[in-house]
Amino acid sequence: PGQVLPRARVVAHRGSRNEGLPENSLPAFLDALRAGADVIECDVWLTADKEVVIHHDENLKRVTGVDKLIHEVDYSALPLLSATAPGQFERLTAFENDPAIQQPILRIPKLTEVLALLPAHQGINIEFKQDSWDLVRAVHRIVSDSGKKHQVFWFSLDEAINKKLRQMDPTIPTVVSIVGSLKTLALYHLGVLPFLEMEDAVYGITIEEVRRGRVL
Repeated sequence: PGQVLPRARVVAHRGSRNEGLPENSLPAFLDALRAGADVIECDVWLTADKEVVIHHDENLKRVTGVDKLIHEVDYSALPLLSATAPGQFERLTAFENDPAIQQPILRIPKLTEVLALLPAHQGINIEFKQDSWDLVRAVHRIVSDSGKKHQVFWFSLDEAINKKLRQMDPTIPTVVSIVGSLKTLALYHLGVLPFLEMEDAVYGITIEEVRRGRVL
């Protein structure tokens, strides 16, 4: 009685992609932040010329129509994101002259651009899809140079990448991987979980996965 529990945090997965804006785009992130999301979530890759960019899939085809692997393309040659889903074009018009976003608004953004949008009271959750020490080091350098490292969570669903992240900088919180989730459940049922130090700061699954009826 009388205890005040921490409130739930709203995390915008790839920005406002379920609210009619192209996923992992600058308009989607800016819209989510302005709507009051506590944290924005994004995915990082290295391009062929070692730029850290925000993109979910290894292949560019689903969101650009171009059938190429993102890590095999230089940043300057990346295609623009598509806006073909119903209502996306209309929503994007509100961002055409937004001073927070440089034109063109549908280019694949760099991590530095997304961090620049981030106010001091909101966080960012960076997911690694690419198992690469070069990427880990580059992201760490970028978030450190931005002065916003204290606002960052980073993780991968691949435990091998999560281990790299914890090794690179244990002060940046990680989110549990798939293997980490299974390990935690096993330790819980064995009754030893209370006696062990937890490696990750955040444990859970997305609401989207719950809606699909998936456990992981």
